[in-house]
Amino acid sequence: MLQGETKNETDTLFPYICAKDVHFDGIDVSDLKTMYFSQSEMEQYGVLKGDMLIVEGGAGAGNCSILREEVKKTGIQNSIMIVRSNDDALNDYICYFMSSIVRKGYVDFITNVATIPHFTKEKVSRTNIPLPPLSEQHSIVSYLDDKCGKIDKMLEGKQKQIELLAEIKQRIIADAVTRGLNPDVKMKATNIPWLPEIPEHWEEQRMATLFTGDIEVNKDFEYKRAFKFNYGQLVSKNEIGEPEDYREVYVKYSKIKQGDILVNGLNLNYDFISQRVACAPSDGIITSAYVVCRPRKDVNYEYYTYLFKGMDSMKLFHGMGTGIRLTLSFKEMKKQILPIPPHSEQHDIVSYIKERSAKIDILTSKLQQEIESIKEYKQRLISDVVTGQIKVC
Repeated sequence: MLQGETKNETDTLFPYICAKDVHFDGIDVSDLKTMYFSQSEMEQYGVLKGDMLIVEGGAGAGNCSILREEVKKTGIQNSIMIVRSNDDALNDYICYFMSSIVRKGYVDFITNVATIPHFTKEKVSRTNIPLPPLSEQHSIVSYLDDKCGKIDKMLEGKQKQIELLAEIKQRIIADAVTRGLNPDVKMKATNIPWLPEIPEHWEEQRMATLFTGDIEVNKDFEYKRAFKFNYGQLVSKNEIGEPEDYREVYVKYSKIKQGDILVNGLNLNYDFISQRVACAPSDGIITSAYVVCRPRKDVNYEYYTYLFKGMDSMKLFHGMGTGIRLTLSFKEMKKQILPIPPHSEQHDIVSYIKERSAKIDILTSKLQQEIESIKEYKQRLISDVVTGQIKVC
């Protein structure tokens, strides 16, 4: 169990591996948390290079991989199991087999997925594994290491292509909303700290003149459609039922209207929260933790959605946060000075971004489909080899 304080004078802080660190593609030991272990606990729960680690519970139950790195004095949390094979088996062979059946739904089949699945030590121990001679296990592992290594490099290359397309998309948006569409336009200096120049015919105004942050809460439960953030979009939550069932929670939510721009201003210190800006597709409610920017009359919310997305990609919101947890508020946002293109130009910029983004999204979708197909092929290959359907020796 997690031990944040010492129980004995000899207890020592050591790093530990938990469920989030173990994936089918490897074990991430780059950023481990620490807790106290006694000497005997570290001897029992310390990991060694070559150990197979299996996740016991939660959404990642059954995730398994081999620890490939030499780690000093590192333990496990109780959500992890350590497997070490005897002289008749190879950990790598067992791991290939286990990953194959887990991905086919083995954990779901033998556990109660109605609650939280627990792939316990007893269930792991009772799992039957076909065991070829040791020499054949070596051949299987060698074959799969070679084939899977080549497949992983292919997957890595396609993932880098997706990341490059995302960067290109961000750059298209940032350039269009801050410089317009005419590359030869004459520029002028601005009073905007993060934007030294804009087209000469553009104006600039404080955000408070364009947006209001005076948003009502859902105290009368007028709206029943709740939204949540999902990678730069607002998506509906699951059906929230009758008002009385959820009144205590949802009466505290903020009312939002179609065209409102929302910013996830929580924990700005954490860069892993990507795509913090979204536009409300319809009326509804959302937790009041998010900043709601409601466009005033005649404000092109689509242009400013893209502008805020561009500001997000440049991490400009980080400099507006306050408090220990660096949290964003409308009070801070409304002070910002924003570029104001003519209305007709705002419309042209939105059309241009949509057209270019759509082409990039199509390419990204094709790459993602290719990645899924390659992953499926890799899983079939592993399954066929470890079950003897493909002979490798």
